[in-house]
Amino acid sequence: MTQKQIMFQICGIFFGLIILCIIQAAVFAQDIPLISQQTFKIPDISGVQGDTNVFSLPSPDHSKSATLDEVLQNRRSVREYQNISISAQELSNLLWAAQGITDGNSGKRTAPSGQQIYPITLHVAVNRGDDVPTGVYTYHVSGHQLIRELDKTGEQNLIEALGQKSVTSSAACIIMSGNYSPYQKFDTDMANQSMYLEAGHIAQNILLELTSLDLSGVPLAGFNYENVGNVLGLDSDHPVLYGIAFGK
Repeated sequence: MTQKQIMFQICGIFFGLIILCIIQAAVFAQDIPLISQQTFKIPDISGVQGDTNVFSLPSPDHSKSATLDEVLQNRRSVREYQNISISAQELSNLLWAAQGITDGNSGKRTAPSGQQIYPITLHVAVNRGDDVPTGVYTYHVSGHQLIRELDKTGEQNLIEALGQKSVTSSAACIIMSGNYSPYQKFDTDMANQSMYLEAGHIAQNILLELTSLDLSGVPLAGFNYENVGNVLGLDSDHPVLYGIAFGK
């Protein structure tokens, strides 16, 4: 074999290794969920400006002077509420605390999420609203908007499905649902663990923000999750995980 032939063989092996590395990198990249993917279940609201089913929330008001130590000290579970409505500004702050975007470049939010999957969708049932009509909404994270899912009758059906006195007397409640789709490469136990842990992170954020707004809430468990999911129109890939009722 001549020196020229040897050089051709070396170059062939070298370029083959480069192609192999590119293929492996592409396969590996498919295993990593991207923040740009909408892994949460929300309606498509593109081109719906002016739609009465889309409610744009005011910007969060961060001027509250309560310290983290104060809200940790004062947070308590409350199950009965006054007949006082929730305002759009209060909902704005609560939903921002739950899942608000804190870094526009990376898409990172107020609550942590493994691999930035963000599988949780927030469904907001407004029972008494100052400037938000009664109904059930989905929180659209990137637009900081409420998207109407159900009208007043649907909201009452949801209250009935939850079946707890705290929900009946509350001004509003937030129900969290998950999404199995981005966990297809993992087992069900890992998917459940990840989603329930994340729901816990979000719930604590909401409870602390409620306290800072001079409101109170209580986490909801022990209800029929399947019935609630049916009212919300969710399928088996989007299980109901957790809820919080709140008010004054």
